[in-house]
Amino acid sequence: MAGVRVRVEGLTNIDPGQIYIFAGNHCSQYDIFSFQGYFPHDFRWIAKKELFRIPIFGQAMHRVGYIPIDRSHGRQALKSLDDAARQIASGSSVIIFPEGTRSPDGTLQEFKAGAVLLAIKAGVPIVPLGFSGSHEVLPKGRLLPRNGEIVIRIGTPISTGHYRAADKHVLAAELHAAVARLLEQRSKHE
Repeated sequence: MAGVRVRVEGLTNIDPGQIYIFAGNHCSQYDIFSFQGYFPHDFRWIAKKELFRIPIFGQAMHRVGYIPIDRSHGRQALKSLDDAARQIASGSSVIIFPEGTRSPDGTLQEFKAGAVLLAIKAGVPIVPLGFSGSHEVLPKGRLLPRNGEIVIRIGTPISTGHYRAADKHVLAAELHAAVARLLEQRSKHE
């Protein structure tokens, strides 16, 4: 209805029966709509715990299996990561946006290491995603989308088995480079 087309590329890179943590760049609220509406793999959302306190909305998030994360510092944040990792390891693929927030100008931002720590703790592969076109459709601060196309590119899963918590910055850099390569594919096709 909004005149936005969505295309998913690279589905052959993932196994429908495998549990993953999907991790991509975050340029727009439309990243969420496009992924939710067009991505064929079963997954749950990771969301900051504050959203679970919103009446009705928060209860609905609990019921459909969203996973709360405490983004504050210290012991509570680590405990929420451990809880989320257990839930993922027991059979729930999730999507995360390691930049932590939407990019203000559509460019790829630095990845937060805490997001990849979740993949290390869960012991499941992390799949790089490149969201292209979503910033043009609905940039941060705009309320209504423009017509356009969003392409979700799925990269090759990155095994997390050989990483330890102390390696989270190394994995964050590897993941960032993989997402950047997926985004570069966009400019080659345009």
